[in-house]
Parts: sequence; C-alpha cells; structure tokens
Amino acid sequence: MKMIILLAKENLAGRLMQTLTREQFRVTRIASTGGFLRKRVETLLLGVETSQMDAALQKIQSVVDESGETLSYFVMDVSRFERV
Repeated sequence: MKMIILLAKENLAGRLMQTLTREQFRVTRIASTGGFLRKRVETLLLGVETSQMDAALQKIQSVVDESGETLSYFVMDVSRFERV
C-alpha cells in the first residue's frame, strides 16, 4: 500500500478531491499553511493499493495539466493499514 501526500492551493485541492472521489479513491483533506508568505494550502492524504498508484497519479496529473497550477506530492510506503 502507498500513501500519496499532495500539497495544493485551495482551488486546485477542491478539483482534485472531486476527481479522485469520483474515481472511488478515498481522500482526506486537511487545511494547512506554509510556503512563501504563509499562504494557505490544502494537504490531501490518499491511501491506495500499490496496483492503483499509477492510476491515481494519472488522475492527479490530468487535473494539474488542466488547471496549469503547480502541485507538490510525496509517495510513501505504508507498512500497516487498519480501518476500525
């Protein structure tokens, strides 16, 4: 399993949320601040099976390409996941 952590401006984060949830990905959105002049950004947490990672990244890239905005993201291995 992989964890994708996305850092995006508010308006881009909204479009990413809509696109990813429409494609049945589970996403958690967290308001945060940081970067140049402490501008407000959104942090999106997306847990995906390793086999779904490329599809998720392609959807993310399509939204970014369409918007023309920049996006930072990290992909990390998840050693344990539980839903309680």
